[in-house]
Amino acid sequence: MKKTMIAVAAFAAFAATAAVAETTVALTYGQDFTTAGFGDKTDDTVGIAVAHDLGAYTLGASYSGDSDAQNLEATVGRHFAVNDQLSIGAALGVGQRFDVTDFAYYTVSADADVKVNDKLTWTAIDYRYRNAFNTADDYESHRIGTGVSYALTDVVALNASVYRNFDGDFDATGNAASVGVAYKF
Repeated sequence: MKKTMIAVAAFAAFAATAAVAETTVALTYGQDFTTAGFGDKTDDTVGIAVAHDLGAYTLGASYSGDSDAQNLEATVGRHFAVNDQLSIGAALGVGQRFDVTDFAYYTVSADADVKVNDKLTWTAIDYRYRNAFNTADDYESHRIGTGVSYALTDVVALNASVYRNFDGDFDATGNAASVGVAYKF
């Protein structure tokens, strides 16, 4: 029941704003690797994300998972244009982790995007802090990454990213890489 309520609440926010917002749907495929590097794969991951840009704010919902666990997350964020080439953003989110013991968590994230040209954007830095509301669930982590997005058309973009995961003490826990496609309407 808790899973259904979170899913309904996250996507209801989108339905209420669909008429006035630009919507982006993104599909991703990724691989998790050990801390030794990108040669020792530990799992495949998949994800889908939906975002509504409301001008000042962006509302988002995402699902991601691997063979062991899945996450359902809702976020609200904001991007600021520093100049024509650089924008910075931040977001807050809440989610639900579904594995052996289901639990709720929160996220705080920040990024900096550099517009290289009209087609190519480089996410120079992407940082995420995540922790369970009940710290006994031992879910505290940091993720630091970088990526690129290439606009094939005004509505379709391809993206790729790499990142490293850390525990609460900033000890490395793994690496990951992903590729995806995003569609705006």
